[in-house]
Amino acid sequence: MGLKGSGADFRAHLARTIGTMGFQSSRADPDAWMRRAVKPDGAPYYECVCACVDDILCSSVKPDLILSHLEKSLKLKDGTVRVPKLYLGTDALQWRIDGCDHPDKIRWVMSSTKHCDKTIENVKQELGKVGRKEWFQITFGE
Repeated sequence: MGLKGSGADFRAHLARTIGTMGFQSSRADPDAWMRRAVKPDGAPYYECVCACVDDILCSSVKPDLILSHLEKSLKLKDGTVRVPKLYLGTDALQWRIDGCDHPDKIRWVMSSTKHCDKTIENVKQELGKVGRKEWFQITFGE
């Protein structure tokens, strides 16, 4: 069990660390950080770092540079700096769009399918504990 203020202390330390890297906190979400950057082809874009408690997601042409800098100030779990598979309970998936201007460009999507399935199973278990077996089913499409 952690200390009462340890979560706030970690968040403050993370904010200082990200701030020293030139990122600015978003007005809409103080745990979403952005900084201007330039792609290798000269196109401007924003690099982003999102943090929720101790889950950190980085969006950049070179995320490894940002994460290696964070790793110097934070104790990151071994093997956790990698292409994301899961973030905040949702699947993180790489996606390509056929027929668009850049069909080889990787885009990222978040899928809540597994999260929803787990939630439904949890509700069924809780209903079973109180002796209720009623359940409903929602079907999308035809």
